[in-house]
Amino acid sequence: MVNSSVKLPHLPYRPAPRTWKKNLKIAKFFLKKDIRYVPTPLNIVERMLDLARVENDDFLIDLGSGDGRIPIQAARRGARARGIEIDPCLARRGEYQAIHEQLSHLVDFYVQDLFEAN
Repeated sequence: MVNSSVKLPHLPYRPAPRTWKKNLKIAKFFLKKDIRYVPTPLNIVERMLDLARVENDDFLIDLGSGDGRIPIQAARRGARARGIEIDPCLARRGEYQAIHEQLSHLVDFYVQDLFEAN
């Protein structure tokens, strides 16, 4: 089963009435999250990096990096890497993993919409 990266708010049996502005704000938040996070298995990540021939002097950019497994695996090979992720929780998870693996000097994450990244 695939978990969505969007955590739905807990609603009581009968939700309190909301103003139309608040409903619009909530709808816009969920419309931004139209793509679900599906983690790529590590064996596939390794194969992708092999096919791309990622080495020490490379710079990898992962648009929609999720939990950062592709940039982190590239950093293990010595490459510098950047992850662009719209979900701040997933970007933070990638940062923590990079720190845990002592790769934070090679990997950085940005919370940004990939369509607006430059």
